[in-house]
Amino acid sequence: MASRGQERGVVTRAALVVLHVLSAVVGFGAIFLTGVYAGMARRRASEAVRRYFRPGPNWAARALYAVPVLGVVLVTTSHGADRYAQLWVWVSLLLWTAATALAHAVVWPGEARIQGLLAGGGAGAAELDRACRRVEGAAAAVDVLFVVALVLMVARPGSGG
Repeated sequence: MASRGQERGVVTRAALVVLHVLSAVVGFGAIFLTGVYAGMARRRASEAVRRYFRPGPNWAARALYAVPVLGVVLVTTSHGADRYAQLWVWVSLLLWTAATALAHAVVWPGEARIQGLLAGGGAGAAELDRACRRVEGAAAAVDVLFVVALVLMVARPGSGG
C-alpha cells in the first residue's frame, strides 16, 4: 500500500506532466496557427485573418518558455536511472532551443511585420506575400522540430523504459 507521501508524489508528477504537455501544445500550436493564418493572409486578408494578426504579441506562443522548465523538473524528479546521462534528453533540449531561436528570429518578428502591414491598410501585395511566406516556412520548421522532440520524449531511445 502506498503512503500518503508516495501518493502525493504521483499526483505531483502527473500534474507536472500535464502542465509540460499543455505548455507544448499551446506554445507550438499557437506557432502552427500563425503559419496557417500567414498562408491565409497571402491569399486574402479576410476579417478573421485581420483579427488574428491584430497588433500585439501572440502570448499563447510564449508558452514555449515553460516547456523546458517543466521538462527539467520532470527529468530531475524522475526515479531510476540518471536521465541526464541519456542522449534523448539533451537532443530534445537542443531541438527546443533551435525551435525557440527560430521563433524569436523569424516567426515573431515576421508576425509583427504582418500585423503592421495589415493594420496600415496600404500593404503592398508583394511585401505582404514575402512576409507571409517567411512566417509560414519558419512556423512549419518550428513545428517539425517540435514533432521530432515529441517523438524523442515519448520513445526515449536508450532509456530502457
